[in-house]
Amino acid sequence: MTPAVAKIADPAALIGTWSFDRTIADHRDVRQYVVKGSAHLKPVDETICWHENGTLFRDGGEFPVMRTLLLRPDRSADASAPYWRVEFDDGRSFHDWQVGMPLLHLCAADTYRGLVTATDADSWRITWNVSGPTKDYAMVTEYRRL
Repeated sequence: MTPAVAKIADPAALIGTWSFDRTIADHRDVRQYVVKGSAHLKPVDETICWHENGTLFRDGGEFPVMRTLLLRPDRSADASAPYWRVEFDDGRSFHDWQVGMPLLHLCAADTYRGLVTATDADSWRITWNVSGPTKDYAMVTEYRRL
């Protein structure tokens, strides 16, 4: 495991403020959308609250976007090495936090296949390929520490 991968594999290393650039290639509309913003990751007890604020640039307009995710440890498998999960802010499961390993999220009939990779110790990327009856797009988000 490279030092960059080892660093972001531990969600505690992500605590802080990040800028992000997200591109969304919608295969159905044959359009590309861009989101630019910031992500703030802060500890709340054992949970890491991941809040994003940004601007979606689409069809000549600018639209505010925000979301909150939660990184939570799950020690049920091995109390000495917590296993982390990403959840939506309402508690629904999103995906495992596994750097460099395929991610899977089933959203009704649509399938999200993802990957978290490290560029270096202060930047990382999440890539999602989404397909199904209601969605068909690729989304790449690049995070850089501020």
